[in-house]
Amino acid sequence: MIRTDESGAEIWDRSYGEIYPGIATFFCINLTYDGDFIICGGNGYFDPQKGNLYDLWALKTDWSGDILWEKKYGEREYIDIGLSIAQTVYGGYIITGGIETKDLKGSAVILIKLSPENQAPDAPTITGPTCGKAGTGYKYTFISNDPEGDAVFYFVDWGDEINTSWLGPFISGDPHTISHTWTKKGKYTISAKAKDICDAESDWSDFEVTIPRNKALFSLQPILLWLFERFPLLKHLMGLWTNDKNSISSFLF
Repeated sequence: MIRTDESGAEIWDRSYGEIYPGIATFFCINLTYDGDFIICGGNGYFDPQKGNLYDLWALKTDWSGDILWEKKYGEREYIDIGLSIAQTVYGGYIITGGIETKDLKGSAVILIKLSPENQAPDAPTITGPTCGKAGTGYKYTFISNDPEGDAVFYFVDWGDEINTSWLGPFISGDPHTISHTWTKKGKYTISAKAKDICDAESDWSDFEVTIPRNKALFSLQPILLWLFERFPLLKHLMGLWTNDKNSISSFLF
């Protein structure tokens, strides 16, 4: 396969298939919706007694000609050739070709439909509290949609050296809620990704959470009450001369 520029000057060339006794030939090439190449032909081997025997051969390459995947269809003792290939509106592929027995006593046309290539699920959306207190559990909801509707798994890294490993499977598009507790103050990034049942993984999603320092005012209350009882003049000077400790608390807090 040779790719050229608009003037016919070669940009690159690629060779596919095995060297003798392997044999290979292309009959059709087309562009895919994502800008790659889809190709069909025949790939087989040379038998000294029976001659060339082919399997129908389909492969997809990227824009540089590197193979993304390849498949063979057919049976031994037959010449199976793909003559035309195109992508369908649903994302799969349709191949037409021919089947012929080596003894030339029979032949038939062949039509093969390939299912769409598996696509990774969407990166999960994450919803939940953006701040909280250390030692308190908080719930976060994760949602990912798979293009083929496959069930999905979730992997969540809580940002504190703790992760969930893969959880699931769950129905595509259904929310899944997980609870987590941070034990120390700080800023944490929840990172999550999804994968489908074919192990196609999504990109990562991030969600920021802040766990601030707990307020220390409440810890001063018993100390100040002790001081007021020990040094009544201090309480008098502050205008808080009263036997009602609730009044002191309401003044302080």
